[in-house]
Amino acid sequence: MSNIEDRIVSILKRAPADPYTIYRKIGDCNMNDLNKILSRFYRKNVINIVDYKKSKRTGLNIPVYCLSSFNLSVTSFKAVNFDSMIAGITSERAIEFKFLVNNLTTLCTHATILDIGTGDSGMVETLKAHNGDEWNVTGIDVIRPKYYDSNHFCIMDGRFMGFACNIFDLVICISTIEHIGSPMISCNNGNVNLPSDTMVLKEICRVLKSGGRLIITMPFGKANFMVPDHRVYDTLSLNRLLDGNDFKILKKEFYLFDLQIGKWKRGYNQDHDFNYNPEKYPPSLHSPICLCLSLEKVNN
Repeated sequence: MSNIEDRIVSILKRAPADPYTIYRKIGDCNMNDLNKILSRFYRKNVINIVDYKKSKRTGLNIPVYCLSSFNLSVTSFKAVNFDSMIAGITSERAIEFKFLVNNLTTLCTHATILDIGTGDSGMVETLKAHNGDEWNVTGIDVIRPKYYDSNHFCIMDGRFMGFACNIFDLVICISTIEHIGSPMISCNNGNVNLPSDTMVLKEICRVLKSGGRLIITMPFGKANFMVPDHRVYDTLSLNRLLDGNDFKILKKEFYLFDLQIGKWKRGYNQDHDFNYNPEKYPPSLHSPICLCLSLEKVNN
């Protein structure tokens, strides 16, 4: 492939995109040449159309492309509907679930999925309802949910998972890792030498297939801002968590809660280590900053 073709593939590996988005990210390719490459890719089944969006400039529908190498049933793909799960919620879930949805579009058709800390979130049921029997979804938690399917739920500690190695295509860990091993959660498996969150990440790496994805979210800000049931990460503690694991970062997004409008806003500064008074923020928030990560396992 040419350099431009390689860059198109690299862009589509991260997320589906329309031609104008690809054009803006490449920068040094004219639109006519880009459309010729996309047309050739489409004919050769390198890419497929995942959706259509209306152009604000022309009012016409333009295709949104996705790499066909992900074995995605792109013609029937629809965003997972989490509306019922976040109705009335003002916590981080609204942005965390949106981030999850945006990163599900590259998931293979017959995928095995693990949701850690599933609780009563309804995550397992929502994912299964979206893609029927084609996604094999399992949820684990240390506490049995009120409503659960025994075929798709296990009482299990994320630090000591009973799954074989290299079996999941995707692991989801939404606002969970900050609770594992916190003062209010005990473990009966004896003494350990690693921090609890590090143990979880090593276990996730173990059960993921090579090339598998981890979607993980956590409160971010000042690590010394502690409450009884969870920890808050900063740059140093995040680096410590990721150090030594076979992951590369595909996406890293920060969101800040704007008190003036009462909503989350996308942030672009990668080091939001600033002083803030947690008493000013809604008690439902773990932190005024939420970090969303999409990681890929790079080694066996």
